Amino acid sequence: MASSATAVVDTSNRLGPLDKGAKHDRKVTFREVINGLVEDGFMAVADGEKIIHDQRALRSDGHPLAIVAQLKIKSLKPPLRNLDIERLTEWFAGRVELPYYHID
Repeated sequence: MASSATAVVDTSNRLGPLDKGAKHDRKVTFREVINGLVEDGFMAVADGEKIIHDQRALRSDGHPLAIVAQLKIKSLKPPLRNLDIERLTEWFAGRVELPYYHID
């Protein structure tokens, strides 16, 4: 079991605000999503490490947010509910500083 976020978090693989005016045409990776969730306190370091390790064997082609939502991980931040696709999408938008709109 790891004792700090540095065990999972790879600073070369970080999700951060988008540069204004820069062109971003790459896909977000599963590791970036897990690292971001660990950095932001939504999951424990040990859980992040296990999920990354287990995911390597699965090789899913789905979007990283959808894959994480399917894992039904319980958030460590209130409200202590599963990280569903809605919550993950809102978190991700905030993480990269993009507006988030909930549409019914």
